[in-house]
Amino acid sequence: QLAKNWDEFTGAFSLGAAPGLNIAYADSEGNIGSFVYGRIPNRTRRMNSDRILDGSSGRHEYDYLPFSKNPKTYNPESGVIVLANWKPENSEGIDGFWSPSDRFDSITALLETQEKWSAEELKKVQTSTKSKITSSILPRLLNSLKGKNLTEKEQRALTFLENWDKQSTVESIGAMLYHQWNLENKRLLFDELPAEQRFTYCSLNSHWFSYKRLLEQNDSSWWDIKSSSEKIEKRDDVLLLGLQKSIKSLEKEFGQEMASWNWGKAHTIEYIHPLGRVAPLKYLFNLGPYPAPGGYEHINNLSSKGCHKKFKVTSGPSTRRLIDFKTPGFSWGILPLGNSGHLLSPHYKDQQKMYLNNEYRYQLMNTSAIEKSKVSELLLVGKRRSKKAI
Repeated sequence: QLAKNWDEFTGAFSLGAAPGLNIAYADSEGNIGSFVYGRIPNRTRRMNSDRILDGSSGRHEYDYLPFSKNPKTYNPESGVIVLANWKPENSEGIDGFWSPSDRFDSITALLETQEKWSAEELKKVQTSTKSKITSSILPRLLNSLKGKNLTEKEQRALTFLENWDKQSTVESIGAMLYHQWNLENKRLLFDELPAEQRFTYCSLNSHWFSYKRLLEQNDSSWWDIKSSSEKIEKRDDVLLLGLQKSIKSLEKEFGQEMASWNWGKAHTIEYIHPLGRVAPLKYLFNLGPYPAPGGYEHINNLSSKGCHKKFKVTSGPSTRRLIDFKTPGFSWGILPLGNSGHLLSPHYKDQQKMYLNNEYRYQLMNTSAIEKSKVSELLLVGKRRSKKAI
């Protein structure tokens, strides 16, 4: 049975328990909604869920909130619902480990610029390589250099950053300098942690929350460099050192000419086939590495993690789709590679270039249109088992 409205739709999800997901809803009558799917633990305030709990005393028993208490939004006044793994609306009193708000803020800011959108305009929103938080972080980094005696190379890097359009495109020199500078800053900032713990922490979203907050604190003890005993460094001292380390690192990796330091050289994606995880099969089955736009917590969330693996993309959108509910059978979509994992299939990588170029393909979800337009057909026929007496 198919759900015909919001109540039937949410009612079906009330039967499930896991995993925790954000579910979005829209229908042909113009209604929109979202809710958190999954059972939410109802623990006492004194219970520390980060530790192993005592299962024998009864003091650490807990139940779950009824599904009716799960955060929900239905036809908000704004006419827009943005999820992006950020804390949902109407979730007061419910704790959770949410992703940073960067993508949520960037999407919201873009959608607030106009009331009506065409599919072509929304394609640019969905593939945007500009993060709203950059407009806060970049001025802080640049201000830290005021009054400093910069070398010619440092001044040239500063000029690229001042003229940067804040877009993380594969051709951008400003994006390369900006992301490398943040990376070096984080390595210096978290130097109190042992190397293994530092690498682990930098792979968590928590490190980004901390970094953004500490950028606003010039005198935080976290900015002091552990290996330096001569003085206690302040934020602006470390940010200058971070820029200097960035220039040295990029020179070593990409050569002396700063004009060749574009983002796509460092920010690359490789698609690993299940059979290509070891040599020599990886040379046959894997695809890439390819230059990739976007970045960590961008709307175009082709993301790398950690402070030691640099900018090799480890995750990204598994699909992009735009659906007009006036004609839901005809929409736009794209996959990272293609819809076949078979090396010899024509659909093994036929969408790869389009995906990384932020392009879309017309997709059909209407049976008659599919039959009319199909160029091939795959039939999966099961083998009949012979009847035998047991």
